[in-house]
Amino acid sequence: MRDLLTEKEIRLLQNSAIFASLEEGVLEGMLEDERTRISRYEKGESVYEPEEYSRSLAFLLEGSARVTMHSDSGSQLPLRILRQGDCFGVAALFNDGEKYVTHIEVRQETRILFFPESLLLETFDLSPRLTLNYIRFQAGRIRFLNQRIGLLAGSDSRDSLNSWLLRMREEEGDEFTLGISYSELARSLNISRSSLYRGLEELEQKNVIARRGHTIQIKNASRLQ
Repeated sequence: MRDLLTEKEIRLLQNSAIFASLEEGVLEGMLEDERTRISRYEKGESVYEPEEYSRSLAFLLEGSARVTMHSDSGSQLPLRILRQGDCFGVAALFNDGEKYVTHIEVRQETRILFFPESLLLETFDLSPRLTLNYIRFQAGRIRFLNQRIGLLAGSDSRDSLNSWLLRMREEEGDEFTLGISYSELARSLNISRSSLYRGLEELEQKNVIARRGHTIQIKNASRLQ
């Protein structure tokens, strides 16, 4: 498996949150294990869905993917963007759940490295460092999800909108295009559609953002704080 990775990809693994500073030979052993695999995906293909997923820790070697969650209304709520060097799939590991919690779809040609649950469990016994890294990674994911819950539960529609814009800027940059309608965005932020439109118009008038259809440009991020 190591022969299928570039030197840059090996360095990405070695510097990632979960695989950094492992004991000598641990990562190499995981890459040489026959259970480890690499899969390639084309733009628009699903990697994980609620009904179809792998009980594996996934590492994004090349490309990018969007993580969304289905709401009760049937819309897809945007959560985050995965980029080269990101890990995902921990929600599928070490639990008895029958469904995965989100939908992950690639945005361009993408290669992903999968370490199965059984291999991780065996390696935890060999590598205290991997175990600690994994716990820290999980703690970071919990913190991220708590932030998302706080955003959705925000009592002030302006705070909810500003927090969402800052999150999108962190994930996509100063300019991004919505993958959902404004009505779906309002539902995902737990605010009314009129409050969303009013908030966007106020930000435009103050030259904090600019809009062209579903494309939003953040012009003054400091005023969103």
